[in-house]
Amino acid sequence: MEIQYKPNKNSSERQLLKQLLDQLVIFEINEQIKNLAIKTRLSTSLKLMDSIIVATAQWINLPLVSSETKFKSASLVDIVLLSNRKTQ
Repeated sequence: MEIQYKPNKNSSERQLLKQLLDQLVIFEINEQIKNLAIKTRLSTSLKLMDSIIVATAQWINLPLVSSETKFKSASLVDIVLLSNRKTQ
């Protein structure tokens, strides 16, 4: 959701983002994700919300796709780093 509120996005980019986000699957935080998030938080410098993101990717056994390099410290999940291109 945060990506929708970046000030440098025009209305067509926001609409495209909304269409993409409407197709995403939202997972409830269950006990397994909570426990994995705690382990991640204790073993990395990630904050709680980022630890929950990592734990969810680990629980569903899918790579975490992000442009944030901070996720590199999460070694228990595959990370796909996207280039952080600036649009003009």
